[in-house]
Amino acid sequence: MEYDYNALKEKGGKVLLDSGTTFMIFSFELYSVFKIQWAKYCRSNPMNCAKISDFQNCFVYNNKTYKSIDEFFDTFPTFTFQFRGADILLGPADYFYYNKALENYCIGIEPMRDLLLGEIFMRNFDIQFDPVNKKVGLIRANCDGSPDFKPRTNSVQFSKITRLFRERLD
Repeated sequence: MEYDYNALKEKGGKVLLDSGTTFMIFSFELYSVFKIQWAKYCRSNPMNCAKISDFQNCFVYNNKTYKSIDEFFDTFPTFTFQFRGADILLGPADYFYYNKALENYCIGIEPMRDLLLGEIFMRNFDIQFDPVNKKVGLIRANCDGSPDFKPRTNSVQFSKITRLFRERLD
């Protein structure tokens, strides 16, 4: 899923890592591409996306269909974000959030003008912000204290979002 970040900048949009934003916010154009690619992934195998073949924001976890939440999550894609040669993998356990009101799991990605990587992107990582050198460090972390922690790296690669931080963070 390639994207022209220079075009976003020319339209007045920005790319930001924002610890004060809950979701990942994709530009309108990138969100449209994301939805199309998501639907293609879901249709590529009847077992993908909790057996739902089209794009939707929320999915019901049925413990009669799936033995565990991990088995449910394994039906969804993993995103690969590339930052100057470093790959950050986000699996479903990273980008889904549990919506108590709806009693289901929803994708924490919304459309807007800018591209913001918020809490959904940052959870399950220890993060070091270095504002002096305008750098960010991320490393997988055991944020819930689980004794059987292992970083999730699903074998399915959904997309590569490249050239994300070619320019220095503002």
